[in-house]
Amino acid sequence: MRQTFSNSDNDFGLALECPHCGSHYLHQKKVEVFQRNEDDRSGLHVSVDEKVTTDTNIADNPSPRRQGLTLHFSCEGCPTISSFSIYQHHGSTYMKFTS
Repeated sequence: MRQTFSNSDNDFGLALECPHCGSHYLHQKKVEVFQRNEDDRSGLHVSVDEKVTTDTNIADNPSPRRQGLTLHFSCEGCPTISSFSIYQHHGSTYMKFTS
């Protein structure tokens, strides 16, 4: 899915839009951070929602080789739960929406 942003006419920056309905009323529900050295099979996984949990399960890391960050959103405009990931791969940083 293509990332889209609303127009910025304030100092907040650009609002992220829901990939399904285009609404910019997204609510962050959960944040996941994945930390590992290049190509390691294990690492650190930190999840923040109602509480903070840590473990070594990096199976959901959006990066196949390095670090990753995933934000989980609910949308006011539709019932879809979306995930927005930022991650490294081959020296580049990527962003993508998944649902």
